[in-house]
Amino acid sequence: MHLLAAMSHTDSLVLAQVLVDTKVNETKRSAALLDQLDLKRTSPDLRGAAPDMIDLECEPPRGVLQPARILSDETSLEQLVAQICAELENAENPMIWVGVEIDRLGLQQQTLRLIQRLNVPFVTELMSKAVLPEDHPLFVGALDGQASSTPVMDLARASDFILVLGVWLTDINSLGWEPDFDKTAFASLDAVKFGTYFGGQVALEHLIGGILAKPLTPRVWNLPEKPAHSTPTVSPVDGITYQGVYDFIQRYVDEKTIIGSDPSMNYFGSLLLDVPSPGRFVGQSSYSSIGYIAPAATGICLAKKSDQRVMVFSGDGGFQMTTQCLSTQTRFGLDPIIFVINNGVYGVEQWLADSTVFHTDKPFYTSCTLHPWNYSKLSGVFGCQGWMAGTGTPSVLAAVPPDPAQHAQSAHWSDRLSCGRDPAERPACRGSSSGRPARTGPAPSAP
Repeated sequence: MHLLAAMSHTDSLVLAQVLVDTKVNETKRSAALLDQLDLKRTSPDLRGAAPDMIDLECEPPRGVLQPARILSDETSLEQLVAQICAELENAENPMIWVGVEIDRLGLQQQTLRLIQRLNVPFVTELMSKAVLPEDHPLFVGALDGQASSTPVMDLARASDFILVLGVWLTDINSLGWEPDFDKTAFASLDAVKFGTYFGGQVALEHLIGGILAKPLTPRVWNLPEKPAHSTPTVSPVDGITYQGVYDFIQRYVDEKTIIGSDPSMNYFGSLLLDVPSPGRFVGQSSYSSIGYIAPAATGICLAKKSDQRVMVFSGDGGFQMTTQCLSTQTRFGLDPIIFVINNGVYGVEQWLADSTVFHTDKPFYTSCTLHPWNYSKLSGVFGCQGWMAGTGTPSVLAAVPPDPAQHAQSAHWSDRLSCGRDPAERPACRGSSSGRPARTGPAPSAP
């Protein structure tokens, strides 16, 4: 027995809720009646939205959206501002560690004013890299545990007070390094932790503003000497190493360059690049999903200004997961420069499982070994351009990006550089990455 109770149509969400409730109650009463008559229902109750509703116009918004009001406990705020100011005044070598929340809360200028008022060195982390300009004289580098540069680690160890603003302490930025919590004040979104003291309901914005309001006199701190970048001499027979690639690329990173890095060994190379303009570094160190940066370059290119250049670094394992992004980029005439660092393995996974493989003769895990691709020849599949650099090629000199002005005028081609090795060779993560001398496409002009 099939019963159709009713069918209704309405454009009002309020009325729709009333009708649904009414029909539900009617269905319950009908079910009770059928049970009394000893009849069985053979069809379900059907409810749905009319398919044409998706094309209807939404009601226009009213008023103006306002951010939620930021609240702080005044007593806790005053106590923490006084305590942190006292620590800053008494410290001989203070340091400020800038985190990702400074960017997410829009506190870049306020933080920079604090740094300049105090005249103290500052560092960032991988998640907050390039939140502030990295050509600032007080910037030392990115602090991410053992992946940090020597000057950064020396500064962190020598500092007698570290003010941490908006840093997320994870296994990435504490990599093989344990912060000294007795000399470090962690200030986050709405709380501050210093030693054994915890102060809740203290907004990061109010804390920075409170410190700025105090008459702190800047002193001459023992600022570490920042090493100058020099372009390394590259020979045609030199093997390619991770750090060698990044040392060479540094001279192409200017205020109009946007850098991106995949969650891979490239994290540790790109971490040491100085990115002059704030907001010009893209990474995904929170989720660390490999294969992210090559397709992310699509969105970056769509959003960038016409005179900006996108340069991203991907591992070969991650690139194999999302290679089809080259099709979209070529189709829409986008022009990212994608470096595929080809070492033949899932390097991070191997490192996490057994890092001794990288400095011994032990074999890599079979599960971490990749099927070899000829990445540069993918350009023939997708219609872009690709080159291969390795031992036996004219070194990385012949495959670096061309002049930015020439590059910007070439709206219909994309650079793809595969730094790789011969598939028959042992994975080359141990310091050098050799490869075949083959290269597809015309070689770009040397810089």
